[in-house]
Amino acid sequence: MKKPIRVLYISPVAERGGAERVLYNLVKFHNRDVCEPFVFFLKDGPFVKEILKLGIPVYVYDAGRLRYIWKYLQAVHKIISFIKDKEIDIVHGNSSMGYIYGGLAALIAKRRRVWFQHTCSRKFDMIDKIATMIPSDYIIANSFYTASLQKRISPDRKNIIVIYPGIDLSEFNPDTAKGKEIRDMLGIKPAEKVVGIVGRIQRWKGHAFFIDAAYRIKKVMPNIKFLIVGDEMFNIETGYKNELLNMTKSLGLEDSIVFTGFHENVQDYIDAMDILVHASINPEPFGFVICEGMALKKTVIATDAGGPQEIITGPEIGYLYERGNSLKLAELIIKFLNDPEEMEKVGIMAEKHIHENFSVDKMVDKIENLYREMLENK
Repeated sequence: MKKPIRVLYISPVAERGGAERVLYNLVKFHNRDVCEPFVFFLKDGPFVKEILKLGIPVYVYDAGRLRYIWKYLQAVHKIISFIKDKEIDIVHGNSSMGYIYGGLAALIAKRRRVWFQHTCSRKFDMIDKIATMIPSDYIIANSFYTASLQKRISPDRKNIIVIYPGIDLSEFNPDTAKGKEIRDMLGIKPAEKVVGIVGRIQRWKGHAFFIDAAYRIKKVMPNIKFLIVGDEMFNIETGYKNELLNMTKSLGLEDSIVFTGFHENVQDYIDAMDILVHASINPEPFGFVICEGMALKKTVIATDAGGPQEIITGPEIGYLYERGNSLKLAELIIKFLNDPEEMEKVGIMAEKHIHENFSVDKMVDKIENLYREMLENK
């Protein structure tokens, strides 16, 4: 019997974001007869404990800022030592930053190497450029949109492939999610409709447009609540949440909009909604929360750029609208809240679409097959 492939995942952060959810699902659902995962964190944080609870071997080294070259080289040396000590076969950078550390270490240690491009700046962020300069067997993009941006950095690269992130369908299950409990906890009446947005609070995520749409909707549909699920993270744009709170107050929506903060049981909050909104004003690299809402049979209304266009491929499974157009968003929400039969049909088809195309099993199978191919071709 063949030994499992030993894979070392390099994570530059230790808080849960979209890239970390992909990493979590990968290491949790790997077939242990095929793949034995290890995770090397470049800083400490709550996500470390989540991985440890899965029984995955973890190493934490505070790498500091990339600009400190000596600290960077120390981190690379630590990874090289880990690779040799644990007899790692493949090093997998979970993002361009992870690969800047892990890719160089794997190159020096003469190991197969791959990285997952979860996002890619239109302006060709320097981190992406540096990561691309380090030779790799493959670059995995989370959507064809992300792949197209990565190819602008390296037009001659033939090793960029697309593997969609997978949803844990046992977790995002309409039969087990506890939306009613969330509604009761928030004091939402049975007759009230609920529209929500889920995600990290940043300007480009479009929360301000969501609030503006809520203001328009309340004029014609007073019996409705709006949930903003998520919070500021990674010390990015701190203070923006207060701006949104002030905007809510200035529009007289304090009793209609609920800022729930960050919650790990996001499936229960989505289940409490009638409609899930995605409002990003910049193209989304993928759109994890869109898949999660669809898996829970929700009507999802998303902006029409980037990854969402690859997930919502027709009006029978969800709806796309022009980025930044809060008037159109409000019109769509009103339209579908007034047509519950259409919402139910869309929800059923959306769930089927996610099961067929965006399951965690499909993602893990594709990545494990890629690992086999990498080792066979060495």
